[in-house]
Amino acid sequence: SVETSIQLTFSISYTLVVSLNAKFGRLPRSTTSFLSSAGVDQVRFHPAVSGFLNAKMNLLCQDMENRHISSPTEIPSLIQFAELRVMRIEEAAKEIEAVLGRFRNSFLQPSDSLKHSYDFTAYLNSSSRNGGRLHATLSIPDCYPFAPIGLHLQSTSSLFDTEAMTRQLKKATKPGFGALT
Repeated sequence: SVETSIQLTFSISYTLVVSLNAKFGRLPRSTTSFLSSAGVDQVRFHPAVSGFLNAKMNLLCQDMENRHISSPTEIPSLIQFAELRVMRIEEAAKEIEAVLGRFRNSFLQPSDSLKHSYDFTAYLNSSSRNGGRLHATLSIPDCYPFAPIGLHLQSTSSLFDTEAMTRQLKKATKPGFGALT
Protein backbone atom coordinates (compact mmCIF):
# COMPACT_ATOMS: atom_id res chain seq x y z
CA SER A 1 0.00 0.00 0.00
CA VAL A 2 0.99 3.63 -0.25
CA GLU A 3 1.19 3.92 3.55
CA THR A 4 3.48 0.90 4.01
CA SER A 5 6.14 1.67 1.44
CA ILE A 6 9.46 1.34 3.24
CA GLN A 7 12.93 2.22 2.03
CA LEU A 8 16.00 0.68 3.67
CA THR A 9 19.36 2.22 2.82
CA PHE A 10 22.50 0.34 3.85
CA SER A 11 25.93 1.98 3.97
CA ILE A 12 29.03 -0.17 4.21
CA SER A 13 32.31 1.43 5.23
CA TYR A 14 35.79 0.28 4.19
CA THR A 15 36.06 -1.52 7.53
CA LEU A 16 32.78 -3.35 6.76
CA VAL A 17 30.80 -1.43 9.36
CA VAL A 18 27.18 -1.44 8.21
CA SER A 19 24.73 1.34 8.99
CA LEU A 20 21.04 1.37 8.16
CA ASN A 21 18.66 4.20 7.44
CA ALA A 22 14.96 3.30 7.31
CA LYS A 23 12.14 5.56 6.19
CA PHE A 24 8.61 5.08 4.97
CA GLY A 25 6.12 7.04 2.98
CA ARG A 26 5.71 7.86 -0.63
CA LEU A 27 7.82 5.91 -3.07
CA PRO A 28 9.90 7.71 -5.68
CA ARG A 29 7.96 8.42 -8.88
CA SER A 30 10.10 5.93 -10.87
CA THR A 31 9.21 3.11 -8.44
CA THR A 32 5.53 4.02 -8.52
CA SER A 33 5.43 3.94 -12.32
CA PHE A 34 7.29 0.60 -12.31
CA LEU A 35 4.75 -0.90 -9.90
CA SER A 36 1.86 0.42 -12.00
CA SER A 37 3.30 -1.08 -15.18
CA ALA A 38 3.80 -4.39 -13.34
CA GLY A 39 0.10 -4.40 -12.40
CA VAL A 40 0.64 -3.88 -8.66
CA ASP A 41 -2.29 -2.03 -7.09
CA GLN A 42 -1.51 0.56 -4.43
CA VAL A 43 -4.20 0.22 -1.74
CA ARG A 44 -5.52 3.25 0.16
CA PHE A 45 -7.01 2.84 3.61
CA HIS A 46 -9.60 4.61 5.77
CA PRO A 47 -8.04 7.69 7.51
CA ALA A 48 -8.20 5.98 10.92
CA VAL A 49 -6.39 2.95 9.52
CA SER A 50 -3.84 5.26 7.89
CA GLY A 51 -3.04 6.64 11.35
CA PHE A 52 -2.57 3.07 12.60
CA LEU A 53 -0.29 2.30 9.65
CA ASN A 54 1.70 5.50 10.14
CA ALA A 55 2.38 4.64 13.80
CA LYS A 56 3.27 1.02 13.04
CA MET A 57 5.58 1.90 10.14
CA ASN A 58 7.28 4.58 12.23
CA LEU A 59 7.86 2.00 14.97
CA LEU A 60 9.24 -0.47 12.41
CA CYS A 61 11.69 2.13 11.07
CA GLN A 62 12.86 2.92 14.61
CA ASP A 63 13.31 -0.80 15.34
CA MET A 64 15.26 -1.31 12.11
CA GLU A 65 17.57 1.64 12.74
CA ASN A 66 18.26 0.46 16.31
CA ARG A 67 19.45 -2.96 15.13
CA HIS A 68 23.16 -3.67 15.37
CA ILE A 69 24.47 -4.99 12.06
CA SER A 70 27.84 -6.66 12.53
CA SER A 71 28.37 -7.83 8.95
CA PRO A 72 27.08 -7.15 5.42
CA THR A 73 25.97 -10.79 5.30
CA GLU A 74 23.13 -9.87 7.69
CA ILE A 75 21.52 -7.51 5.17
CA PRO A 76 19.36 -10.15 3.39
CA SER A 77 17.87 -11.40 6.67
CA LEU A 78 17.12 -7.82 7.75
CA ILE A 79 15.34 -7.15 4.47
CA GLN A 80 13.32 -10.34 4.90
CA PHE A 81 12.48 -9.37 8.50
CA ALA A 82 11.26 -5.94 7.32
CA GLU A 83 9.16 -7.51 4.54
CA LEU A 84 7.50 -9.94 6.93
CA ARG A 85 6.77 -7.22 9.45
CA VAL A 86 5.29 -4.94 6.76
CA MET A 87 3.07 -7.80 5.55
CA ARG A 88 1.89 -8.41 9.13
CA ILE A 89 1.10 -4.71 9.54
CA GLU A 90 -0.79 -4.65 6.23
CA GLU A 91 -2.84 -7.75 7.14
CA ALA A 92 -3.84 -6.20 10.46
CA ALA A 93 -4.78 -2.99 8.63
CA LYS A 94 -6.96 -4.92 6.16
CA GLU A 95 -8.80 -6.58 9.05
CA ILE A 96 -9.33 -3.25 10.81
CA GLU A 97 -10.52 -1.72 7.53
CA ALA A 98 -13.05 -4.55 7.10
CA VAL A 99 -14.39 -4.13 10.63
CA LEU A 100 -14.61 -0.33 10.31
CA GLY A 101 -16.61 -0.83 7.12
CA ARG A 102 -19.16 -3.04 8.90
CA PHE A 103 -19.90 -0.76 11.85
CA ARG A 104 -20.84 2.87 11.32
CA ASN A 105 -20.63 3.74 15.00
CA SER A 106 -17.03 2.65 15.46
CA PHE A 107 -13.60 4.17 15.80
CA LEU A 108 -9.94 3.26 16.17
CA GLN A 109 -7.58 5.06 18.53
CA PRO A 110 -4.23 4.52 20.26
CA SER A 111 -4.63 2.62 23.52
CA ASP A 112 -4.45 4.57 26.77
CA SER A 113 -3.23 1.54 28.70
CA LEU A 114 -0.82 -0.29 26.35
CA LYS A 115 2.09 1.32 24.53
CA HIS A 116 2.05 0.82 20.72
CA SER A 117 -1.39 -0.83 20.92
CA TYR A 118 -4.75 0.28 19.54
CA ASP A 119 -8.33 0.08 20.77
CA PHE A 120 -11.15 -0.53 18.31
CA THR A 121 -14.52 0.49 19.72
CA ALA A 122 -17.93 -0.26 18.21
CA TYR A 123 -21.42 0.58 19.45
CA LEU A 124 -24.02 -2.05 18.60
CA ASN A 125 -27.75 -1.42 18.94
CA SER A 126 -30.28 -4.13 19.72
CA SER A 127 -32.87 -4.85 17.04
CA SER A 128 -35.74 -4.78 19.56
CA ARG A 129 -37.48 -1.55 20.59
CA ASN A 130 -36.61 -1.96 24.25
CA GLY A 131 -33.13 -3.11 23.36
CA GLY A 132 -30.07 -1.63 24.83
CA ARG A 133 -26.83 -0.67 23.33
CA LEU A 134 -23.68 -2.77 23.52
CA HIS A 135 -20.31 -1.06 23.69
CA ALA A 136 -17.54 -3.40 22.50
CA THR A 137 -13.83 -2.54 22.72
CA LEU A 138 -11.17 -4.72 21.14
CA SER A 139 -7.62 -4.02 22.31
CA ILE A 140 -5.20 -4.82 19.51
CA PRO A 141 -1.72 -5.50 20.95
CA ASP A 142 1.46 -4.44 19.20
CA CYS A 143 2.35 -8.07 18.49
CA TYR A 144 -1.00 -8.84 16.84
CA PRO A 145 -1.71 -11.49 15.44
CA PHE A 146 0.67 -13.46 17.66
CA ALA A 147 -1.11 -12.52 20.88
CA PRO A 148 -4.81 -12.57 21.71
CA ILE A 149 -6.81 -9.40 21.38
CA GLY A 150 -8.34 -7.92 24.50
CA LEU A 151 -12.13 -7.79 24.69
CA HIS A 152 -14.30 -5.59 26.88
CA LEU A 153 -18.11 -5.50 26.57
CA GLN A 154 -20.36 -3.01 28.33
CA SER A 155 -24.15 -2.84 28.08
CA THR A 156 -26.65 -0.05 28.69
CA SER A 157 -29.32 -2.56 29.72
CA SER A 158 -29.65 -5.90 31.45
CA LEU A 159 -30.67 -7.60 28.19
CA PHE A 160 -27.08 -8.56 27.45
CA ASP A 161 -25.12 -10.97 29.63
CA THR A 162 -21.80 -9.35 28.80
CA GLU A 163 -19.74 -11.72 30.92
CA ALA A 164 -21.14 -14.82 29.20
CA MET A 165 -20.72 -13.15 25.78
CA THR A 166 -17.11 -12.26 26.59
CA ARG A 167 -16.34 -15.83 27.67
CA GLN A 168 -17.90 -17.28 24.50
CA LEU A 169 -16.10 -14.85 22.21
CA LYS A 170 -12.74 -15.45 23.88
CA LYS A 171 -13.26 -19.20 23.66
CA ALA A 172 -14.24 -19.05 19.97
CA THR A 173 -11.58 -16.58 18.85
CA LYS A 174 -8.05 -17.89 18.63
CA PRO A 175 -4.95 -15.71 18.15
CA GLY A 176 -3.94 -15.26 14.53
CA PHE A 177 -4.97 -13.42 11.40
CA GLY A 178 -8.74 -13.18 11.24
CA ALA A 179 -9.23 -12.75 14.99
CA LEU A 180 -10.65 -9.26 14.44
CA THR A 181 -13.03 -10.19 11.65
